[in-house]
Amino acid sequence: MAGTVSDRYTVAGLSRIHNRDALSRSLGLCPDQAGILTNEHLFALCYDRWKAHCPNFILGEWVFVLWDCWEKELFIATSHYWQSSLFYYRASDALFFATSLGDLLAFPKVPKALNEFFLGRLLVGWDDPMGETLYKDIHYLGPARYLKMSKNRLEIHRYWALEDTPALRYRNDRDYEAAFFDIYAEAVRCRIGDGSSVGLSLSGGLDSGSVAALAARSLHQDNQTLQAFSAVPLHDVNNFAIKGRFADESEHIRETARHVGHVDINWVRSEHRSPLQAMREVIAWKGALPLSSTNLYWILTMFEMARNKGVQTFLIGQTGNATVSWRGGFNGLIDGGGWFNYLSQHGFVNPVALARSFKRYMIVPMLPKSYHRHRQRRTDPKIHWQTYSPINKTFASSLPIQETMHERGRMVVHEKGRCFREKMLHLIKPRDASFSLFWSELGHRHGIWVTDPTADKRMLEFCVSIPNDQYYRKGVDKYLFRRAFATILPDKVLNSELRGQQAADLPQRLRQEISEIRKVVTSFNQSELCHRYMDLSKIEASLTSLDQNHPFFFRDQCGILTRGLMVGLFLTHFEGRPFNERKTCSPGAH
Repeated sequence: MAGTVSDRYTVAGLSRIHNRDALSRSLGLCPDQAGILTNEHLFALCYDRWKAHCPNFILGEWVFVLWDCWEKELFIATSHYWQSSLFYYRASDALFFATSLGDLLAFPKVPKALNEFFLGRLLVGWDDPMGETLYKDIHYLGPARYLKMSKNRLEIHRYWALEDTPALRYRNDRDYEAAFFDIYAEAVRCRIGDGSSVGLSLSGGLDSGSVAALAARSLHQDNQTLQAFSAVPLHDVNNFAIKGRFADESEHIRETARHVGHVDINWVRSEHRSPLQAMREVIAWKGALPLSSTNLYWILTMFEMARNKGVQTFLIGQTGNATVSWRGGFNGLIDGGGWFNYLSQHGFVNPVALARSFKRYMIVPMLPKSYHRHRQRRTDPKIHWQTYSPINKTFASSLPIQETMHERGRMVVHEKGRCFREKMLHLIKPRDASFSLFWSELGHRHGIWVTDPTADKRMLEFCVSIPNDQYYRKGVDKYLFRRAFATILPDKVLNSELRGQQAADLPQRLRQEISEIRKVVTSFNQSELCHRYMDLSKIEASLTSLDQNHPFFFRDQCGILTRGLMVGLFLTHFEGRPFNERKTCSPGAH
């Protein structure tokens, strides 16, 4: 929506504002005025009152662009975390921008030169945009930022930093639990209280289950039913064997729906869309690549089903693992409690357990980080990117991937000896919120507003500010969540020690179209770009592993094959452009 809202301001926005009443009171508006104002009018009034500070006062999920015709100044701002995507390209005489990368690429004057460093990061599964995109000179503004441009001068500022949230302390556990539940319930309620039809991506886990419970309770008060969409295997997965995972979540999903009530389950089996077809669809409309391609087929099918059901607002719990259901954990002296605090929490233990705990929580955290990196690379093949990436080794060695990973803290999550607040922030990625890009773009493409209550600004600030002992106590992880939802979610879900595995029957689906996949991989050999950027022999080896039904294909080879297919399809698609548009950018050009 766009338009001139006064003789001074022209505003365009993609937005849902969650604190309209509070904003209206701060602006001195009467209730009748506030009720008829569009979001664009509110943005203009906020900017007129607070200028560049106005984004701090607007709670919700939004991007807005404002042109001040008096000052000849352009102002663009994104919300604090979710739904905040904006891409832009600055030419010598113009600024091009769009909320979708595909829409921006549609401008003829926007160049389509490959950003090699970004492509390399995608090939190794590194999802930190760092303000960049897959195309040279096309940038991602990112969350909690505003851009000002006047007289050919462009400035970008980050107006909110989750990392700066101060510590929060309550008197007792009951106060933490009450505050947590109230904030979480409001984060859900404010997203579904506009009367629109509501859908939800429901798995058998805690995050989507808790969102479902809170949403169904709120919707039932308005005589509405929550439409849940749940991906389940199409093929037999009885032999699925990955430690700590289970393949078919349907039993847990049914249990959650029965316990919560007022939930209609729509099973997403994606019988008519193959993984390869889904990759081609996304490349055709997006013009770029999502980080992961393993779940594309059922996600696309899920959104089609939701659109056909008339869903307008779609809830997910994508950020929940790092916020509402954060597991916490004992971290030796770093968390402040130390060994004696651990003993007091756990009481009397047998000598063997005592010795094991002493080694794990006292000796091991004190060892150098190099030891942990070596041990993890030796015992877990997925820790080091060279083992699971289809990247060409020569290409990889020309990029500062390893150095930048360590500089940006990419490997920190796998290292011991760091406080849990830092690990939580590492997973949330407040500077980039990269995983929200694909979800929001996909939702807009289907005419659906995708939103994540577990990424609410208030929820984020609360979760990173409270002490670790609210998350981990006496050997119990996710301690705060388990207390708050003790009667709201079923015990089978709440206390499960296993996690569901999305797309667990992906190997069977890939084998169904193995002839077509083999043709695609063979076509990569005719591509100059595929040879330059990818290790085609490694991709062919993963295809052989799939053909031979290797028992550990899902764990060891699936990522190589699917990421190789996705990138290879993109590169061959990119090569189909007119020659004068096919350029690449070396890492030294950034």
